[in-house]
Order: sequence, then structure tokens, then C-alpha cells
Amino acid sequence: MDPSTRPRTGFSLLIDEISLEQRARYFRWDNTIGGICREHAHLANLTVDNAESIQTVAEQVRNGVCHLGKEATVVAIASYSKEDYHARPIIVSVTDKTEKAPEQAEWMRTLLACWDEKWERLLGPIFGFASDGESVHRLAMHKLFMQHLLDEDSELWELLGSLLGFNLQCDSKGRVADKDPKHLFKRLCTLLRSAEGILIGDVVINRVMLTQHLLHIENMTLEAINNLIDPSDHQNVPKAVQLLEGIIRLYSEPVTGLDPTLLKGRKAIALLAEILHSLLTPFVDVTLSLSEQITRLAKYAHLVVPIFRHHKTSFMSNQLYADSQTMIKSIFFCIAQQKVLDAKQGTKSGFYISQSGDDRLELSFSETRCQTHARNHDSLELADKLSVTADIHQIYNEYPEWDRGHRRLKYRDGEGVDHVNPASITGCVLVEEVDLAACWAAGRSRALPALAAGGFPDVDFETMFSPANVDMLRPHGDGTYPAIAKDPSSGVVVDEEGFTYLDIPSAPTAAASTFTDETNGPVAIELEDLLPEPREELEEPRRHSDWLDFRGKSVHKASAIRIISGKKSNDRLVRVQDLAVRSYTQFNFPATLDRNNLGSDSSFCFGKLAAVLLRVSTRVTVGILSVTSVELNGRRVGQVDVSDLPLVDHGIKITGQLLALRQTPITSAGYNWVWTNDYIRLPPFKATKNPIDTVNRKSMTITAPSYLIQPVNPTRVTIEDGAHGECVPPITSIAWQFPEAMLSLLVGAIWETVKDLEGILSQIPKCGDGDDLPYRNLAGESMFISQAATALIPAQEISDEDVVCLQCHKVLKRQDIRPHVGRHILLARQGVLEPGLFEPVGTVLPCGFCGRSGTCSINLQKTTTTYQPMSECPNARSFSIAAALKGSKSTPCTNAPVLCTLCPQNPKQKERPAVWRYNMLGHIRISHSNHAPPSNFPPMDTAKVTLITREEQFDVGVPDAHIISDFPGPLFEAEFNALRADLKRKADGPVPRGNSKRHHPS
Repeated sequence: MDPSTRPRTGFSLLIDEISLEQRARYFRWDNTIGGICREHAHLANLTVDNAESIQTVAEQVRNGVCHLGKEATVVAIASYSKEDYHARPIIVSVTDKTEKAPEQAEWMRTLLACWDEKWERLLGPIFGFASDGESVHRLAMHKLFMQHLLDEDSELWELLGSLLGFNLQCDSKGRVADKDPKHLFKRLCTLLRSAEGILIGDVVINRVMLTQHLLHIENMTLEAINNLIDPSDHQNVPKAVQLLEGIIRLYSEPVTGLDPTLLKGRKAIALLAEILHSLLTPFVDVTLSLSEQITRLAKYAHLVVPIFRHHKTSFMSNQLYADSQTMIKSIFFCIAQQKVLDAKQGTKSGFYISQSGDDRLELSFSETRCQTHARNHDSLELADKLSVTADIHQIYNEYPEWDRGHRRLKYRDGEGVDHVNPASITGCVLVEEVDLAACWAAGRSRALPALAAGGFPDVDFETMFSPANVDMLRPHGDGTYPAIAKDPSSGVVVDEEGFTYLDIPSAPTAAASTFTDETNGPVAIELEDLLPEPREELEEPRRHSDWLDFRGKSVHKASAIRIISGKKSNDRLVRVQDLAVRSYTQFNFPATLDRNNLGSDSSFCFGKLAAVLLRVSTRVTVGILSVTSVELNGRRVGQVDVSDLPLVDHGIKITGQLLALRQTPITSAGYNWVWTNDYIRLPPFKATKNPIDTVNRKSMTITAPSYLIQPVNPTRVTIEDGAHGECVPPITSIAWQFPEAMLSLLVGAIWETVKDLEGILSQIPKCGDGDDLPYRNLAGESMFISQAATALIPAQEISDEDVVCLQCHKVLKRQDIRPHVGRHILLARQGVLEPGLFEPVGTVLPCGFCGRSGTCSINLQKTTTTYQPMSECPNARSFSIAAALKGSKSTPCTNAPVLCTLCPQNPKQKERPAVWRYNMLGHIRISHSNHAPPSNFPPMDTAKVTLITREEQFDVGVPDAHIISDFPGPLFEAEFNALRADLKRKADGPVPRGNSKRHHPS
């Protein structure tokens, strides 16, 4: 990267992760242990002073103080230019994937500052930071690049400020986040290949529908379509592009001969084809000019925003929408940045949109994998291979015709355009020829007729984007960004399977303690450990040795680290096959598990057996559960303590599969029940006997609260041919055996412990009658039935007009759920802790029907004379809003949906977004912070709606000590000006009992 050979250009930082071989390595240059995750490396002393220091780090890894990294975060720098544009890795950092967005944003900010200080003047400025859309990267970049509104006095504002609906948030230097287009193509195809599909207008487009229409394309076979629709190969870029191009072809296919259903579907597909054409062709059609490329991208941005506003995630996910709009925003910003840079240095530069995203870094990853046959590299190997890759790319810079690309990263998998790069572009890409405002307006103009033809005729972008808090990245009118949580602490989505895995022996081995290998010979030293560092002979001698003494032996530090911290098994024959134990089962224990307690009675985790109370049709019985997962407060955990299982308020849920049991012939000890080595398929509740046609996860697993679970310790028995009759298949040799007396006691014991819980019958998992449940004896009689629990079912059967409160599990009439849940919400809002709740009230704008946050929307539909509430909540019902807002002696709760006067409203819309009255203050703080108390005050009409009087708080059940005035008291209309400064204060004292004729609800 010689600055004297070319003018300054813009640069992009690229970030992505790559899987690692979990292995500790010796870093000779600073005498430390490498491969430890950056999140916790500071908790360990990684300097190799002696054998004890290595052993200490190994123990810390075993105990979870720090971890061997599963992945490496790689950051590279790449130029936006026609030559020398390959990614150059500058950071390789091992991670255990626990880093949160604020921490990541901090070191990203430091990296940007380092470039600005040392390299910007010499090489050029950084235009943005690109990723593939990973959730932590997304939130970190939001913190970095969405906190500053573009300065109206800046040169960038002159180019971008007039773009209607264009988001102008960036950092202080005009840098923005970027997303990878190839990942967007793959994610679009994953969505289209799903069974659920997408919604456009009133038509659901899924893989079945697409198959029907693609068959109308000439020479398109069913086999070829199935290959394109197959969701299993979701990482294949050429296949994704082929599917998108196939859908685009449908736009011009004749519709003669289609039946009305297909014709209706083709209309929606035509709009989908317009969307895909606008997004895909700018990246694969090398003949397009830069102006035409960004005009089509602008068309895509204008096509999807009204559909996403109308359908939300039924059209596409929040993440996909946000990332695609972010990519388009980045391209416009980068072109503007390059225009400014060219004007300063008198150059004429081109801009290549194919260089957006992090694809150039993924190309480097492909090169590293091609250098060896290993599945993954460890941290030291990865750094070495990336260095080699940089050398390879330098050769490609000198001989570009040698670069053939990589099949799975190509846009097309044929002899045509195989790897789009600057040399293959034939259209004019000079930024001086681009009028950004004209291209943006042209894209908008092209989108309008396509939207009208596709069923969206009334789109008015001028009206849509007239509010200041609405733009392409904030489409909903509430100022929020899709895919970005309102609460930063909840913005990171963690995969429920995302445990950190350690592959370390549970106890030190003889080999580990004596530094000898499995064959009791001298420790093995790899050749690379003995090679000198590059230019080592020119540097000052190191002050540390590569060898250490242990019990009179001289041991190389690399070998010591490899043996102590990296040994996977004592069995060499198994180790070479990458297996953990001689049983040839591969299972890495989650780091949250206490490995020493897995076989004890104190821990409850995966694989444990337990009895669970079940409702099978109209009877309550018991089943034997093999645990597959444990949840604690909605999050998967490795284990819980057995003593916590009976605790109702701990929020523990157990999921597993039910064992099929058969009774054996009687013995001197009585009857026994033996597992047949089959799991039970669960018929749906309220279904005919054995209606299951297919097997899916829902029909094979069952989830129950932990207090309905009782761990069991069966006997393992060896089954001999004919020893138990026909109760088990002849091939079975080992099975679990349960004494019949124990099973009989379990069903009664579990019921006795939970029978007094309110609404207990509604909490018991349900299924229909089947051949295997309830368990049946040799005579075919149902066994282990709780007669006491079964007798209560008719009296407490929930009808269609009844609902169960998610917070307290009380069974209520549907018309009573709104004021009942409203009481829970108001108590939580005022800081009252209700004991014994099974589920807490949502913390952010909870639904007035169910009390949960983020799951149910609420709208008001305009009728002739009033508004009618509309919600997708399962507990929703129609009611009079006027009566609800007025309240009554018997129903003091006034929580009902209302319109926010601060939010922009489209008078043409009959259905408008609403806010629950008890949530209005929270809504103001989130969406209208400039009107939020105590430092500000909303308009009078909004304040009237928001006010919850002290009398209502008392009558609903708020204790005196928790009653507060959000605004000045019940006379606030008369006292508004005088009490303006007294906002959100504590009540002066207890509410006088004589002032209210209402009473606390029981």
C-alpha cells in the first residue's frame, strides 16, 4: 500500500468472525499463552513463567474464569478503488461470543481514532464500517454511526440533505455502517424458501406458491426448482441469485392460461419481482452505470418502505429490512464522500458498489481454508494464514487475471460473470457523473407505478416522510429503528443454543502432570515451535526462554501448554478421531455445567430422567421424561439445582421427550415397567385417537413448569431374549426399569405438592389420548391416573369465553381480562412487587390484554361514530372505549387504548396505532423525550389522557406508599400553570379514605 503510487482514496473497515480450533498456543514474541477469549483474558495471568503458571491458566479455563475462544473476530481494512482493493486484516482477536455491543463499540471507536491519527492524511479517510449483519455488530455500529445528525454546513449535506426520506444519521465525520449485499440475497432467499413465506397485499408468497409459478418458465424443470427452493443450502450465493433471477423472470412471463388463483398470485409476484430486480441487478449487471445502479437501489428503498410499514415482519424481518436500507444508505454516503475527496485533490475516481459489505474479508477467509486440509485453524495458525493470504492478494494485484474467485462466493456459477470486480465493470462509474438527488428522485418515481400495480395505489411519500422522525430507517412513525431494541441492554439477541463449550478433561491426567505424551515418550515438539520469528536475528535478544524446567526435565513451553490445556482424552485411539470418550459419542458439556456434579443428585440437566404430571385428554396421569433442555426465566441454561425445582417463583421450565414404557410379567418383587427404547409421539389435545400423520418437534417434546417435575433414579437392566416377553424389541439389550409401586406413588406425590396452586390444572401440559399414554398394563388398562386431579377437570374446564391471566394464572371471563391485567400493569408501574406471579409484567409498554411487552400491537379502527380496539393478542376482545376510560365503581381500571396526539396520524387511515393509557407516560419518554417529565411537559390534551388520578390508583389497589402523581393532582386543569414545575412527585401523604367510596379489589 505505497501512498506515492496513487491518490488518496476512501477506505472501509470490514468485520466478521471465523470459527477456531479451541486450542491454547504459545506466543513466542511476548512469552504468553494465546487462544484465550478477549472477554476474560484480563482475569488470567497469561505470561509463561513456569509450569505452575500454565497449570493455573488451565484451571481457570476449567473453572470458567476464562475460556478458549470458539471464534476469532477479524477486522480488515480495504480501499474503495479499482486497484489494490483486497482486504488487509489488521486485527485477529479470539472471542467466546459473550461480548456485548457497548464493549465492542468502544474498541471500534478506538480503532477509528487510530486510523484518523496515523493513516488518514497519508492514505485516505474511512467511509464506514461493514459487517454481515450479525446482531452484536449491528447494535455496536448503531451506537457509533447513528448518534449524530449530518451537519447542515457540511459538504456532505449539500449532496444528501435534499433526499426525501433519506436517513442522515452518522458519526461526527460522516461515517456510516454498511451491510453485505450477498448476505442480503441469501437471507431473502431463506425467507422465500420458508413454509411461512412473505405477505404482499393479501397474498402469501411461500415456496409452494413459487414452485407453481416457476414451472411456467420455459425449460424450468421441477428438479431444478426443487434445487433452488431447497432451504438446506442457504449459504450458496450462486443458487440464491438463480432463485432471485427466476422470480424476476416471472414478471415478463405471459399470464395466459392461468386460473384466477394463479393470476392473483402472479400480481403479487410481479411486485416482488420489481423489488428483487431493483436490489439484485445493480450488483450483477456489469453494463450499468453508477447512476443507474443507485437509481435502482433507490427504487428498492422506496418499494419496500410502504409494504414494510403496512405488513411489518409479515413482509420481511426487522433485521433484513434494516440491513438492506443501511446498505443503500452507505452506498449513497460513500459516493458523496468520494465526491468531496475528489474535489479536494482534483482527481476523478470511480466507485464500485460491489465493494460494499464485508465480502472481501470473507474472500480472505476462503483463501485461509484453501491453504490446509484442517477444518479450522487455531488462533496462531489463523494469524499466519491471513498473512499468507495478504501476500496472495498482493500477487493478484500484480496479476489480476489469475484471480478466479470462489464458487460459493460468486454471483453466478457459470462461464459468464463469475466474480464481479472492478475490472469486469463496463458501465461508467465515475462519481463526478452522478447526481445523487436526481437518482434518488428517479428511484422514487419508478417505485410509485410498481406499487400501484401491486395493490398499494395510495402511497404518498411526501406525506409519509413529512414527520421529522420518519425516514427509510425509521419507517413506523414512532422514531424507533427496526432491529434495534429500545433498551440497549436487550438489543443483543443471543441464540438459545449459544453455550460456550470447553473441551477439557475433568481432572488432571498423568500425562498432564508429568509432561509426557500418551506413549510415555518425550513430549512432542512441532517444527513450527522451533522456527525463529521473522527478522528475529536483527532484533535484540529476547529476555525470556522458550524452555522451562519441570522436575529436572527441560520442556518446551509450546508443548507444555499443548499438553496441560489442550488434551481432549486419555485414549489416543479416540483422540485421533476427534472423539471425546470411547463410547464414540460427541457431546461437549456447556460451560454452565458443573462437570463434577453431572452424576450427582444435586444437579438437574440434560439427560436426567424425571416424572412429570400430564393431562391426557380428560385424565391427569404421570409420564417419564428424558430432559432435553432447561430454561430459567426464559433462557436456556446448562443445569439447575434439584432443590430449586419445586419453587414456583423461580421460573424454571423443563423440556424433554416422554419414554414409552411397557409392563413386564410379574416377578417376586412385583410388576416393573421397562423402557422400550422409543419416545412417545404426542397426539394434539382435543383430537381423535392417534391423529398424528407426521412427526415434528412439537409432537415429540413437551414442556412443563419445574414444580410439576420429580427427578427419578431408575434401575438399568439387561434384557435377555424373551426375559420380559414381548414388552421390548428383541434387539434391545439395556433399558431403564421402573418399579410399578414407585410410579403409583409419584403421581400422587406430585399432585399433593401442587394441588393448592391457583389455576394448577391450566398449567399442566396437555396432549390427546394415544396408544402409549396413559401408560397401559398387560391387560390394556390405563395406569397411574390421579383420581383427585381428574375429578376437578369438569368443574374447572376453561371454555372459549374464558382466558387465563399470564401473570397470576387466574381463570377469568374474557370481558374481565382487561381490567384484571390493567391492575397488574399499574401495580408494576408504581413499583409494587406482587408475590407469587408466574410471569412478571413486561417492562416496556406491556399489552393491556396479556401484560407482555413486544408481542402484541394495539390499534384503533375508525367506525362511523367512534373507535374500535384492534389487536392480535390472543386475549383480546371488543369493548367500549368510552366506558372503559370513564371507569366505574366495580371496574375502576381505565386502561384502554388511546391515540397519542404527539404521534403523526394519517387521516386517510381507518386503523391507527394506539397506546394503552397506562403506557402513555412510558411512550412519551421513549418516543417524545422532549415532552417527558420531570424536565418537560406534554401538551394539555396529552397530559389529560396520561394522568392516572390518585383516586384511581387507590381504587385499583395501589398501596398508599406507592401512589404518585405523574402530573399535578385531580385539579390540574385549574392549577396547570401554577404547578407546572411540580412534575412526577410523590404524593404528599396517604390518600384520605373518606375521599373515595371505592374499595381495594380482593
